Amino acid sequence: MMYFMADRRLFRTISHRSEVLSDQPWDTTAPLRPELISPGRPWPSNRELFEGTLWLLGSGAGWPDLAATYPSPSTCWPRLRRWQEDGTWLQVWWTLIDLLDQPGLIDGEETLIDSS
Repeated sequence: MMYFMADRRLFRTISHRSEVLSDQPWDTTAPLRPELISPGRPWPSNRELFEGTLWLLGSGAGWPDLAATYPSPSTCWPRLRRWQEDGTWLQVWWTLIDLLDQPGLIDGEETLIDSS
């Protein structure tokens, strides 16, 4: 997993729920995310789950410590796993990296790669 110090216009504070991801990168990745189809009860939005996952990655917390303002870990984790298996997560992640790979938005001096 890779983490980047990014421009605050794209990623907002992760200390509370307001928004982790601003509208521009969210809208940019929209065509990559599968449509939600639920045969029964409506699912939480992709944005809620995606932001919960970003909050988790940014905070360093584990799934049991996911902030209560997001859907439960038992809701977030299966969708993330599905996105990993079908390639959605990697496509969205690289799209976000490409968006940030503009002059001044990624500080390569503060890049961390964790292979655990």
